[in-house]
Amino acid sequence: MAWGNVKLKEILKQVKNVIDVDDSTEYLQVTVSNTGEIKPRGIKAGAKIGTKKQTIIKEGWFIYSRLGIHQGAFGIVPEELNGAIVTGDMPVFRILETIVLPEFLIYSMRLQSFRKQLVNLTRGLAQTRIREKFLLDLEIKTPPVIEQQKILKKVKMLESLNTQVTKSNLLSQLQIQKLRQAILSEAIQGKLVPQDPNDEPASVLLERIESEKEKLIKERKIKKEKSLSPISQDEIPFEIPKSWKWVRLGMIGNACESSIVDGPFGSSINVKKDYIAEGVPVIRMMNIKPYKLILENIKYINKEKFIQLRRHNVLPGDVIFAKVGAGIGECCVVPVDFVEGMLATTGVCRFRVGAVVCALYLNHFLTSHRNQFVQKASTTAQPFLNMTTIKDTLLPLPPIKEQERIIGKVGDLMNLCDELEEQGKKDQANSEKLMDAILREAFVHEA
Repeated sequence: MAWGNVKLKEILKQVKNVIDVDDSTEYLQVTVSNTGEIKPRGIKAGAKIGTKKQTIIKEGWFIYSRLGIHQGAFGIVPEELNGAIVTGDMPVFRILETIVLPEFLIYSMRLQSFRKQLVNLTRGLAQTRIREKFLLDLEIKTPPVIEQQKILKKVKMLESLNTQVTKSNLLSQLQIQKLRQAILSEAIQGKLVPQDPNDEPASVLLERIESEKEKLIKERKIKKEKSLSPISQDEIPFEIPKSWKWVRLGMIGNACESSIVDGPFGSSINVKKDYIAEGVPVIRMMNIKPYKLILENIKYINKEKFIQLRRHNVLPGDVIFAKVGAGIGECCVVPVDFVEGMLATTGVCRFRVGAVVCALYLNHFLTSHRNQFVQKASTTAQPFLNMTTIKDTLLPLPPIKEQERIIGKVGDLMNLCDELEEQGKKDQANSEKLMDAILREAFVHEA
């Protein structure tokens, strides 16, 4: 059956259903998102609505946002929003269903070919708002209504299949996330790799480092740190191999000054005056992501300011950890090619390790423990972990050699997880491409 080009002015008839809102009446306001969802903005009394001229919408009408239509902000009013109001920047139309079915219209307007018309239209205007006279002059391709019904039935069936694929991929992604967490959990409990009786026990290594620290304290090369409370049996969450030892995070730093420290207080750095275009890089919370230091949007300070605050410095191999806000618990190892930098604020903590715990093993532990850190954080408007809480946290410490074997095994298993995730993304992308191709074929084909 023949298809033809139809201008929107032939199928959309604008409705001027405008009212003056009454101050004593409450109104349901709605908006349309860039995904085409028409949804409530809330109920507001007329007295609090700034623009008194509003339009009442009815079920089945077509509405769009003048400002966002080229991004997908258009749709059909659902039954439950019948009688709601919209602003004048959201024109409303009746659809001539003898020519085009509402759903067919929406699918057609979401085709890439129609999107290009909208984008080209905004380029030709002084502003991105698309007014009715310009929109209504655009075209879609339509067959007779009976053919539209057949096409819609087929497309809905394919959409249902595509939705199932998407849900399956999302479930797979969730399962992979759980697998990653399970790998880390097994690793820090001594269940991922076998123990080697020839490994030097963690307790022996720890005693040697403690002895070295005591020597440096006596020589006044480092300061004595605040004592940590003994570990009680009630605190221990699970059993570990005999060659391992439970320690507190405050015990694992190298034998050097300020081995575990957070950033300087906010007043120490004036972001307006001290940040410069080049100099010593400053690490902020936004630069810390799981297992990765993001070197974009880095700030800098001059050498003189850095020297004043050098105890908060950052070196390659350090582990840095976010302890404030939504990113609490995210951490990474500073890469070997990083130049010396500095922590930005008290929101970032730095561990200088390597003598008793490998940096990457510590990163694995902190990541596996993230939920517990979130639970321990204060529940103020800006959640945070104080250094006492961090240093008191228990760490299951394996022998160094076993840490290295754990790191290798975790790396291999995480690479497999990466491959599974990448395959899932490809499957999803292929599914979306197939759906786009089917829509193009169904809605653009001319019989």
